[in-house]
Amino acid sequence: YEIRLSLVGSEMCIRDSIITRFGATSALADEEYLKEAISNLVDNATKYSKEEINIEISTLEDDRNVYIKVFDEGIGIAKSELKTIFNRFERAAEHEKDARKTRGGFGIGLNYVLQVINAHSGKISVKSEKDKWSEFTISLPK
Repeated sequence: YEIRLSLVGSEMCIRDSIITRFGATSALADEEYLKEAISNLVDNATKYSKEEINIEISTLEDDRNVYIKVFDEGIGIAKSELKTIFNRFERAAEHEKDARKTRGGFGIGLNYVLQVINAHSGKISVKSEKDKWSEFTISLPK
């Protein structure tokens, strides 16, 4: 199936600020699973944000891949946790230190995203700076 990435952006509902920059317009993927995976990343970006929510979703492509990035200016993830956050039932410990927000979840969302991307022969990576930002990048073959 080919999915139009602009559909993903039109289905999101964010309270404060979401910016979409679509350099790629389609990806060869199962529409429902990919939308759910991206929705999970945006939900996490919202959940682990600071008081003001700022999220950017962007896409780009090269000869081999389509890239989907979800960037937020939230609480970030400690470097020591970056290698384990995709494990089932794993949650970054930083959320427990901020009593201002109740952040529910069971630690299965990012593992689900990983499974969806792996099923599409893709890859997912994360970069983050604690207390500043996180960026998840999905790479899907064309």
